[in-house]
Amino acid sequence: MHELLAQGRISATFACLLIVRLRLFRRLDVGAYVSTPEGGMQSVTVVRER
Repeated sequence: MHELLAQGRISATFACLLIVRLRLFRRLDVGAYVSTPEGGMQSVTVVRER
């Protein structure tokens, strides 16, 4: 993700990686990370709404 942003081929200021895993009984594990062109990466809290 960092390389995509750093190369400048796309005009984005950040990229988001969303990881979803299906568990038993239709439960989901969700994780998200945001990457910046400077190489920073942060975990993001995902809030589930019903």
